Amino acid sequence: MISVLCIQGIRERRTHSKLFIQLNGGTISINSKDDGINAAQKSSAYRAKAEINGGDITVVMASGDTDAIDSNGDLIINGGTIIVNGQQINYIPNQMMGGGRGGMGGWGRRG
Repeated sequence: MISVLCIQGIRERRTHSKLFIQLNGGTISINSKDDGINAAQKSSAYRAKAEINGGDITVVMASGDTDAIDSNGDLIINGGTIIVNGQQINYIPNQMMGGGRGGMGGWGRRG
């Protein structure tokens, strides 16, 4: 079992030409003040990716603009159990990266 108590849970690792998180089974418990699992897009030269291949994952995150699993690219889930515990809200907060821009991908582009 892996148990993590942190500000930012599991972050991406740059491998060759992509930002990549791959979890292959096991039991993982994350208690995070920010995002639990975060594959962030830091450069247009790389595409972020998070892949979960089985296992039992529990993510507890703080209130506010936090995500249990955040991938600014691809998110692939091939089985397993994911339990998420966080603050219950009944609205979508205006976020730093996602709120208010509209258009494709939240960047205000129009076709």
